[in-house]
Amino acid sequence: MLALTAAQVVVDLRERSALADLRGVEGLLDPLDPGVGVRWERADAGSSVDVMTPEGRVLVSEREAPGGVALEGMDSATGDTLWRRVLAGGTGGSPPGARPEPVTCQAAPDGSGRLSCLRTGRWRQPGPPTTGTDGAAHLWTVDVRTGEVVGDVALEEAPTAFAMVAGTAVVVTPLETAVRVTGLDPLRGAARWRLDLPGPDDDGGRSSALDRADVQAIDASTVAVHDGQVITLVSDDGVVLRRYDELAGVDTADGVGFWWLTDRTNGAVVSVVNDVTTLVTAEREVTVQGGAVPRWADDGSAPGLVLTSGDTVRAWDARSGEERWTADLDRDVHTAIVLRGRVHLFASDRVVTVDAATGRTLWRSPPDLVPTSPLSDGRVVLLVRLDDRGDGGELVALDVADGDERWRSPLPEHGWVTTTGGLLVVVVDDPTGETSGSLRVLG
Repeated sequence: MLALTAAQVVVDLRERSALADLRGVEGLLDPLDPGVGVRWERADAGSSVDVMTPEGRVLVSEREAPGGVALEGMDSATGDTLWRRVLAGGTGGSPPGARPEPVTCQAAPDGSGRLSCLRTGRWRQPGPPTTGTDGAAHLWTVDVRTGEVVGDVALEEAPTAFAMVAGTAVVVTPLETAVRVTGLDPLRGAARWRLDLPGPDDDGGRSSALDRADVQAIDASTVAVHDGQVITLVSDDGVVLRRYDELAGVDTADGVGFWWLTDRTNGAVVSVVNDVTTLVTAEREVTVQGGAVPRWADDGSAPGLVLTSGDTVRAWDARSGEERWTADLDRDVHTAIVLRGRVHLFASDRVVTVDAATGRTLWRSPPDLVPTSPLSDGRVVLLVRLDDRGDGGELVALDVADGDERWRSPLPEHGWVTTTGGLLVVVVDDPTGETSGSLRVLG
């Protein structure tokens, strides 16, 4: 009896150690226990962004406001309001009926508790579609612990996007034949560096894509700028590391489908053109077959792993491009979670878990469970059993190791499950459309 007890203690300690190693893995939920229930609920909470501070997490709700955005800081443990702040920069010279581009906010990646929000100063007008600028672009930075505005920067140009890296706001602005990339001090507004990247050289065939120029952080010191065709990797001090033309050598006569995303685990940009995937890093370009499968969370237990899906799921080596394994699942996979040497593959109707080293199938979820979002706390994967009307139902937790059911919890009618910065969230829609519904945090 004592030997059994000691063995169980060792197992528990190992489990706690493994879970501690998963803390901080982007995309994972906070640990969940059986009997999960509603921790707190808010009506009309709006969309929320999770911001880490030296003291812990703060949720910040975002709602549209005239000329800007209304922010509300919330205690992530209780849902209580900590502060409210409206950031507005005026409406400038937009015509009647025009709608401004929504304000976007990003947390500083250093855990300082700062949230920066960009008003692009761009507007759109329906029928026939028209776009323009109103001269009221703005970048604000807020300390989410107090709601204090610590940066208030009026921008002379009208950017389309920004990304935060190493204390710098990297802002992209379309010009007539180029994309301007500026590294700004988000608190004082001083330009630390500036680049004008030439646009696609295709006789003007994609010049309109410049108006959709985008930028995303790859890691804490590198961003990727996308001008609609060319991807440029730029360091946080304004050095161009690599340029990659997605359509170079591609026959576009019969049309072309392409998209891109960032792969933080491999420190790469992923470009997908006609179901061919290319990983772009500062050092190399690696091309593999199939459309990329984004990894919602990755603990690094399968280093250099790249996943693609098409007629089958394939795993590749990010450095060499060599195929590691294939898994014939008879279904398309749209995302994955990599944890503790396993790959949980999410299709529209099933989760299939395979060994990360070999691709051997370990378990499949039951056919009556639906993966509405890629949700896991490192111990269980969460799926939904819908009721007879295809609504509400139950939240079901399956063990990550063997797929056995560990617990279940009822879901409210008109509720759907998602996550915000490690919190398990149920959004309950208002079927009448009179309100934006409510947000319930489970735990």
